[in-house]
This record gives sequence, C-alpha cells and structure tokens, in this order.
Amino acid sequence: MLSAFDLQLLARTELARFRCALGDEHLLDAQALAYESVHRGDRATDFIRREPMLKSAFEVGQNDRLTDRLADQAASSITF
Repeated sequence: MLSAFDLQLLARTELARFRCALGDEHLLDAQALAYESVHRGDRATDFIRREPMLKSAFEVGQNDRLTDRLADQAASSITF
C-alpha cells in the first residue's frame, strides 16, 4: 500500500505528464491520486499545495472524509 506521500508524488508526476500534452487522462489520474492521498494522511505536501488543481482535489477529499466521519458518528449514536 502506498503512503500519502507516495500518492502525492505520483499525483505531481501525472500532472507533469498532462502538461506535456500526453492526454487529459493524466490530469484525471493526478486529481484522483491527490483525492485518495487524504485517506492515507491528513496533510498535503508541497507537491499538492503548490498546484491549484491538485490542492482543490485534496480539499474535496478532506471534506468528503470529514462528512463520512460525521455521518459515522451520527449513525453510531442512534439507539434502536
């Protein structure tokens, strides 16, 4: 299993491939890797913070993670 750092480094690599005009799928892969890295760590490295497209994907992942955590807490507090 890859660490958050590894995923963020791969995201930056995919973004570089996108910028070299190798195809839009590299941008989508970069954003997906940035999003997924949230589930492996709480912090964005400079690989993510310096790139607005990756930073926004990371922030969406953080929001989704928080929403999931709050939903789990709410569900566990319901008594049947």
